[in-house]
Amino acid sequence: MVLHHGNAVHALELLRPATAYDTAFLIVRYVRASAYLQSRKAQEAVQEFQRVRDLHALRPENPFISLAFVGEGRAYQMMGDTTKAHGLSGFLRPLERHRR
Repeated sequence: MVLHHGNAVHALELLRPATAYDTAFLIVRYVRASAYLQSRKAQEAVQEFQRVRDLHALRPENPFISLAFVGEGRAYQMMGDTTKAHGLSGFLRPLERHRR
């Protein structure tokens, strides 16, 4: 809610105690990454989004995995690394194989 109202710094403070739940609840890590992105801390956002993506093997059906690709691409775009940002656009290809 705090993040939605544009207060990313306060959202990061509120999320600090939730670190213990990062693996169990991907939303915690995803919201933290989004807060970093909103506060223009692109490098930290990339790291958090990558941590969400790293949990793909444990939770392949979790929508936050796919959203993490988008967020990571936005963070790279913010850093000016368009090559990496565009490279992440292929994240939908594995999903297309499952639709057949």
